[in-house]
Amino acid sequence: TRILASIGFALFTVTTISLINHRVSSRYSTSILTLVTVTIFGIFRMVSSGISDIIFDSFGASMLYLFSALFCLFSIALSFYGYFVGEKLHKRETE
Repeated sequence: TRILASIGFALFTVTTISLINHRVSSRYSTSILTLVTVTIFGIFRMVSSGISDIIFDSFGASMLYLFSALFCLFSIALSFYGYFVGEKLHKRETE
């Protein structure tokens, strides 16, 4: 699992940096990258850890895995939605 986690972390980091460089002007890219890094890698992990503990203590491990899977599916759907909305906006700008 450590190997998969390290591959996922590397892909996530590269994708985050590429997305920020693609969407944000070069003037603000460093500031936005710092904000995203601190928020995602710091604050969100602390909050999600606390929520995971509450779910695990209240409902058990199987419910925690179910919530995790549902949120993963939600994030994938949100990513695809964002991609297609971005493509539509890009087409409007180029017309």
